[in-house]
Amino acid sequence: IIDKLLASEGYISNSFNYWADILRVQSNMRGGGQQYANWIKKSLRENKAYDEMAYEMLTGEGYSWENGATGFYLRDDGMPLDNMALAVKTFMGTSLVCAQCHDHPFDLWTQREFYEMAAFTYGVQTRIRPENVQKAQKLIKDPTVRRELNNITRPLQYGVKESKRALKLPHDYQYDDAKPNETINALAIFNGNIRTKKSESTRDAYARWITARDNPRFTTVIVNRLWAKTFGAPLIDPIDSMTSDSEAVMP
Repeated sequence: IIDKLLASEGYISNSFNYWADILRVQSNMRGGGQQYANWIKKSLRENKAYDEMAYEMLTGEGYSWENGATGFYLRDDGMPLDNMALAVKTFMGTSLVCAQCHDHPFDLWTQREFYEMAAFTYGVQTRIRPENVQKAQKLIKDPTVRRELNNITRPLQYGVKESKRALKLPHDYQYDDAKPNETINALAIFNGNIRTKKSESTRDAYARWITARDNPRFTTVIVNRLWAKTFGAPLIDPIDSMTSDSEAVMP
């Protein structure tokens, strides 16, 4: 009976509802929310390992109809800082949101550390309209024709690609460890530097670090999530705001 239930569409539907909530899936989101949803369902049907799912989302590239995992970035189109904060919350169980504007009032994280983490994925672009489409729009003088072309090619506007866009601190940065508008290099919280391998982007290194077997935080968070789903209460509460002094109810 267990095997039959796990192989059923009912199980996929039930599990999808859980993951769609955590991963904030929207059917009408720019770039293809339905493709993102379908990718999650397909991963569940295949019983894909959780670390593989996370890695594919964090490194996803291209259009959603080619790679549904790109929905993870397209969900936060134009908001790369928010995307990083939500990724850390989802996979590492830590809330960094407060540190976007100032040093975290209730934890160790500083505003500079927030931007150092965000630098890993800040180069991700979610607007990738092909150059030939852009050229065509410039050449067309008739506003009606230009508008129709824009409508037809709209699906080509949203996707995920890497760029060398650098991240700078805010113009009103006020701490002594850096200057306003200073360019920030990627640096990991928790256990220090992420070493980027040859032919590997900073985003690839970031995804590899988060899902690594020697990163206990990633494992702790998913175990805590599934424990709470199964038994109704987490071992470490709250689930998404673990701090340096968080303790489990049962060590």
